[in-house]
This record gives sequence, structure tokens and C-alpha cells, in this order.
Amino acid sequence: MQGKVLGVDATGGVITGEDGKRYRFDLAQWKGARAPLAGEAADFEAVDGSATEVYPVRAGAAPALNVDLNQFGAQAREALGAGAASPAAAQALSLVKGDLKVQLALAVIVASLFLNYLVIGGGGPGAMMSMALPHGGKFTVAGMGSAIDYASQGLKTAAAGLEGVSRYSGGMGGLLGADSPYAAEEAAEMAKVKQKVDDLKIASSLLKLLYILYLIPLGAAALLVQAYRGKQTGLIALGVGVLSAAAFPLLLFGKSGVVATVDSMTGGMGGPVVANLIHAGLGAYVLLVAGVALAAAAVGLLRLPAALQRAAA
Repeated sequence: MQGKVLGVDATGGVITGEDGKRYRFDLAQWKGARAPLAGEAADFEAVDGSATEVYPVRAGAAPALNVDLNQFGAQAREALGAGAASPAAAQALSLVKGDLKVQLALAVIVASLFLNYLVIGGGGPGAMMSMALPHGGKFTVAGMGSAIDYASQGLKTAAAGLEGVSRYSGGMGGLLGADSPYAAEEAAEMAKVKQKVDDLKIASSLLKLLYILYLIPLGAAALLVQAYRGKQTGLIALGVGVLSAAAFPLLLFGKSGVVATVDSMTGGMGGPVVANLIHAGLGAYVLLVAGVALAAAAVGLLRLPAALQRAAA
């Protein structure tokens, strides 16, 4: 029964019950951690006009302190079952369990968003370089924009520097005169410098093509939407698969281009150093495998085992 402590004394106290009656209790029946206080709520058992097993009730607490864990578990299972039974959730779960293209598209999205595609650094000098790079030199496909912009700006800066050198050298050549025995040699060197400037500008422009990598997660997301809508996903899966598989050789091609550029700028001394600093991350390998599998699934060369398809149905 619920009630309120009217007053206390040296031996116990009096409780007014919710039935309007007064009940005397001994201190031995008080189950609180501290002494009872007049005015506080209490829960007790009424026995022959006396209160026994008296417990203080905190303000705002429910009258019953016991929790039925079995009932709570049943309610939780019922809530989860209701969610899984909804048409949208059931359809999504069925696609994830029974559509290989959907599974691979999810793997592509995870690799694109959370796994490193490009890693720059490693070792002593590499660690110092990575500290100066955006994101510490670790880039996912979704974060490649910062790496592309950083590299493009570096190429533009190098091109501008070479242009300044060529203008200065050209001016000095004019002062020496065309009759100088070194005029032809200087002209040839100037032509090489100008060619390097043009090459750097072209490389800076070509870097922008790497933004095509963003089509990988976007295409995978489009595949999921189409699958959920019950539309055909074969062409999207093929495109995403080919592009995901091509991301790995594209990274190697970009690495070779950087190495060649640095070699050209340093007379063949900096290329090996740069080659040791640029690595394909785990995401590049996952994209390669998932891309090949997705392309194969798109053309019917790869399917889920029949047992799994029946289980998902």
C-alpha cells in the first residue's frame, strides 16, 4: 500500500495510508538507508493495523519497483518484429540477403567512404611529408578531391616557377647576343624548359579527370535505389563494376605520372623517392575485387548460390 509518513519518534512513526487510515510502524520495519522523515512517501504492508516492510518512495518513482525482464524482452522482440514486418524493411532486408549486386554495391560504398584508396607517406621522410598533406596523406575515394586539388596546385606552381626561369634565361640570352657560341645550346635548353612547362600544365588539367572516381559511390548508391524500386540494375552494376575495377590501375597510372614528372624536374633523382612514398590503400584493393565481381554479376557470370537465394526469398 502507498502512504505518507505523518511523523516519527524514537521508536518508529505513523503512516497515513491511501485508504485514509493511520498505521503505526516500528523502526525495525523501516527499510530505507536513512531514518524516515515526516512528509515523505512510503510503500508498506498493512498487517493488523500496523505497517510492516516500510520502504521510502522517491519522488516521481513508480509505485512498483520490480521490472519484469521477460515482459520487457517480449515487448522488444515484438517491436523488432513489427519493424521487420513493415513492407519497406522487409524489401530492403530481402535485397541485402538475396541480391548479389546489392551486396557488392554496399561493399563498394563502404570501400569508397571508409577505406583508404591512396596513401602518401611511410618511414621517416614519408611521415614528415604526410603531416604536411591534407588528411595526413590518407585519402578515401570520397576524399580524393583534396588530394587532386593539392597536386594540381603543386603542378601549377612548378609550371609558374619554370616559366619565370625561362623568362630570366631568355633575357640573359638576349644580352649575350645571337653570335654567342652558346646561343644554339641555350636555345635548345630553353625549348626543353618550355616543353616541361607545357607538360606540367597538361598534367594539371588531366588531374581533374580523377574526379570521375566520385561516380563510383554515386553509381553504387543509384544501384541500391533502383534495386529498391524494383527496376533493372544490370547496366548500372556493369558501369559501377568496370569503374571500380579501373580505379586500381588508374591509381597506378597516376603514380607513374607523378614519378615521371618528378624525374623530369629533378633529372631522374627524385622519381624513386616519390615512388616509395605513394601506395595503394586497402580501399583500392577492395574496389578492385568488388568491381570485378560486380561486373561479372551484371552479365550473369557470378550468382549467389541457389540455397542463399531460396533463404532470402
